Amino acid sequence: MGQDKGELHTGEDGLAGKRLLKQNRLQEVCDLLMDMKESGIVPDKVTMNAALCFFCKAGMMDIVFEFYKMKPDIGLTPNSLIYNYIINPLCGDGSTDEAYGVLKNSITHAYFPGKETFSVLADALCREGKLEKVKDLILLALERKVMPAVSMYEKFIRALCRAERAEDGYLIHGELSRMNRHASGMTYSHLIKL
Repeated sequence: MGQDKGELHTGEDGLAGKRLLKQNRLQEVCDLLMDMKESGIVPDKVTMNAALCFFCKAGMMDIVFEFYKMKPDIGLTPNSLIYNYIINPLCGDGSTDEAYGVLKNSITHAYFPGKETFSVLADALCREGKLEKVKDLILLALERKVMPAVSMYEKFIRALCRAERAEDGYLIHGELSRMNRHASGMTYSHLIKL
């Protein structure tokens, strides 16, 4: 077993780790990664991200979250795919504050989620009335020249209107117009009603 642990870390591709992953022996991979952590051995970035990806696809999110929380201790630098895999289930479970924290953390590591993941989180935050966090996300997206879908803006504008924050809704509508993007008739109706 000591040989496998060393092989998981050494070599450019982490051959033992890849072999175990291909054989769908995920619990063994998890055990090896935990052994490595306890031994102070840092897995290479490719192996760690591949393992997390397999854990996500297998629905082993508890393990993914455990490794994610240990990332400073094990030298983990998740890639954008892993961040997306982490954020989406958190939104589905109603853990939007935690998903928001993961997204903010991903930005500090120069990753910004894909439009779909961004929209899933922003939509979940809108449903929960956490409009300041949605506003923060949109501003972060615009700073990075990421254009969220018009439908995302529309959901946000409607949520702002329902929260009696029409002025903010008008500002977001103005942003859309400035970018040559147009809201639907329903969004205009929400703005006009207030």
